[in-house]
Formats: sequence, structure tokens, C-alpha cells
Amino acid sequence: MSKVIHIRSKKKQKNKVENKTNKRNNKNNHSAGRYILIIAFGLAIMLFLVTRLFRIEHYEIEGNRLYSNDEIMEILKVEPNSNILNVYMNASRNLDEFPYLNSVNVDFKSYNKVKITVQEKQIIGYIFYLSEYLCIDKDGYIVDYVDSESLDEKIAILEGLFTETLVLGEKINLPKSIIDICLLFHKAELKYGLNIDTINFNGNSTSNISLIVNHVDIEFGNMTFFNEKIQSIKDILPQIPPEDTGTLYLGNDGSTSYFEKNLE
Repeated sequence: MSKVIHIRSKKKQKNKVENKTNKRNNKNNHSAGRYILIIAFGLAIMLFLVTRLFRIEHYEIEGNRLYSNDEIMEILKVEPNSNILNVYMNASRNLDEFPYLNSVNVDFKSYNKVKITVQEKQIIGYIFYLSEYLCIDKDGYIVDYVDSESLDEKIAILEGLFTETLVLGEKINLPKSIIDICLLFHKAELKYGLNIDTINFNGNSTSNISLIVNHVDIEFGNMTFFNEKIQSIKDILPQIPPEDTGTLYLGNDGSTSYFEKNLE
């Protein structure tokens, strides 16, 4: 009895394999598409929560004196009820276009409260140049210029300085000792509430310094016994009648200070 041998076509077998593979791929594609939709949906929900629920309602701003709170908010492009994502992205923006800003740090205290800490460049004096007042920072750089109406009464005008061409954005060509002296006087202004109108170095001298505070000329001399001399100024100025003009001589250590009234 002869056997019947069934020979399967290789082509049919190949088609079956391909069909199974295609079905598997289609299934995987459907699964991948489903996962992508789930992830996209989840991201959409997260974005909604961030933009809608995590709105900043309380802002605390500190460290700013030259810029107002509203100006800081405008610089950061932050509006009332901005969401936490906008605040975070704008906190790292470039601040080069703002001459008085060193840095702005944003600290998130809670989901709806942030603390903004501002570090400004410390302006220690003005130099009059070509009808404008150049703003000198504590490192000796010319960071800006203002007109007479924009002068800060807590920042002195620097006179009696000889220097080369003054260029905005560059460091002023003066000895570091003079910049350090300007910084000392500026700190004394802020600490003791002195409004020093001018500091005159009388030809880049650090040993023959004179001041004008309110209506009084002050022969300060050199920088020895600096704190004692500042204390003498603080003690004596309130005793001088507002209508009197004259010169306050501080002596070597401030202990022999006296006021000489101008003769009419």
C-alpha cells in the first residue's frame, strides 16, 4: 500500500509566518499608540495642574533698593497670579540689559508662594561728565549714566578726580585706593544716615579729602581715624543752625573738631 505524502508549499508557510508577524506588529503598534496617548493625557493633566492650580498668589521681594518691586516683577515678566512654571523659566533670564542688577534668585516657599532675592550692583558715586552723571559701582565700573533729576541723595558726587576717557561699561582708570575710599564713605552714609553731597579728592589725593554735607564744607583730611571722624561729623552737624554756612575742621583724629562760620 502506497503512502500519500502531503508536501506543504513553502510559499504558504512563509505567508502564514508573515501574517502572524504582521498581527503581532499591529498589536504592538496599537499598544504603543495606546501608551503614547496615556502619556500625552497624563502630561496634559500635569500641565493643567501647573498652569491652573499652582498659581503664585504671594510674592516676597527683598534686597532691592534701586529697583522697585513692580520693576522687579516686570523684569522677570511675572504678573499677579502667574503660574509656578512661568516664574521658574523667567528667573534664569539674562540680566545684562539691566545695569544695576547682579542677580535675581527665586526660592519657592510653597506651591503658591515665592521669595525673590535681588542682588543689585552697589553704586558708590557719580562723576559729572559731558552734562551727565556717570554711575560708578563698587568695583570701579561705569554701569550707567543719569541726569541731575535722577540722582540718588544717598550717593555722593565725586570731584577732584583726574582720569582718562570715561567709557560706559568699562572700568574707570583710577587707583583702587580711591574706589575703596568711596565705598567706605558710601557705607557710612547708609549706616549713619549722612547725605554726603560731594567727595572731593583734590587731584586724586587720598590725604587731602574734603566733603560737603548739606550746607557745610568739611575738611576730612586723610583716612586715618576714619570712624572717629565720621562720628564727629554725626555729632557736630545737628548742632549747626541750618542758616549757618561754614567749614568743619576735623583735625587728625576727629577729637579736635571745630566749626568755623563764614563771615557775612
